[in-house]
Amino acid sequence: MNGQDDFEINQLLESDLRAIRQRLFTKVVNSNRSQAVLDVQRLLADEIMRCESIRKHDKRLIFKKHLNRLRYYGDCISWKFLHAHTIRQLSKQNTPVPSIINQKESFEHVFRIAEKAVSMLKVPVIISDITNCLKIGDIIIAAHPEKPIIVECKRSKNTRYDAIGRRGRQLQRMNKVVEYLRNGKVYDGEKEILTIEGTVPPKYNWITINELLHEAEKSGQSTRIVSKYEVLYVVSNWKRFDPSYGLEHAELDLNNPIVTIHTEAINNTISLVPPLSIWEVDDKFKFRLTEGELLVVHIFNPRGLIGIGNNYGSITGVDIEIPNTKELGYEVTKNDEKILLSSTFMTHISYGYQTIESVADAMIETGALPRSR
Repeated sequence: MNGQDDFEINQLLESDLRAIRQRLFTKVVNSNRSQAVLDVQRLLADEIMRCESIRKHDKRLIFKKHLNRLRYYGDCISWKFLHAHTIRQLSKQNTPVPSIINQKESFEHVFRIAEKAVSMLKVPVIISDITNCLKIGDIIIAAHPEKPIIVECKRSKNTRYDAIGRRGRQLQRMNKVVEYLRNGKVYDGEKEILTIEGTVPPKYNWITINELLHEAEKSGQSTRIVSKYEVLYVVSNWKRFDPSYGLEHAELDLNNPIVTIHTEAINNTISLVPPLSIWEVDDKFKFRLTEGELLVVHIFNPRGLIGIGNNYGSITGVDIEIPNTKELGYEVTKNDEKILLSSTFMTHISYGYQTIESVADAMIETGALPRSR
């Protein structure tokens, strides 16, 4: 078999896998009733296991991409029924995505419990092992988007070793998350962590991105200057992407910018970023965006935040080293007090497509809140 034959076989295989993904994505987007949500997770699980079995002897990247996208659809289900803050808490454990095929009996046990929960409670149930983002609990019962029921399943009736070792650590993490989500605070061994709900509603660039998608569908590339510090593009062919397209005579300050492509958030599982299923763009674009057939390119200079202020305070610094960490953060000044905030706020701009002004307001309000003890 020559190289041309290999190429044609890969093309046919990729076409077949894409068709499977499109069918499943459509079901995920359109499933809202609790039983339909569970049914589509069964389909996702079966396809994940099929692909995992193939991957044991075929390491081609197309199968790796296929698995990533299947679990991304599980993330789409999670975001449909859980609050973003809840997902952030359930995604904090830094563990690799588990293989379902290697623990099939245990997974089927979890699925049977999920079936019983749906039958009894009539609410959506999410199975963590078919997602990229949920790392705590086997089953998440979405009775409330901010206060779900977290279930850890085990087949053995022997509880003797539940409090020690890996099982003990899992239960401790789960119990802390449950306490935090239910009560709004938890003691982590060094300090008390509090939840304080902000009053600033997020605003997004969805209208602009939707316009760009329509333009790029016709011309191959579209550009929008959002501000002096921010440019958005949509391109249908990365090899032909021209970053100067549409920027003639524009007065921009894009020195040392953050440059992102929306598919990076999918491939690298950035759990703070809302998935494409809930983007406020026309449905016809959503699957093509998950496939990378249309790319949203975002160029943003974070120094554009400096000087933005309101009655709470103002943003006075970026890329400030946060003591005792390797992280660079952002400085908010309130009544001459300087407060450092995490760089995660930039994720909401770079990949979440919130407006600069919206994120700046949230940062300033967060900086003005009482410090946790």
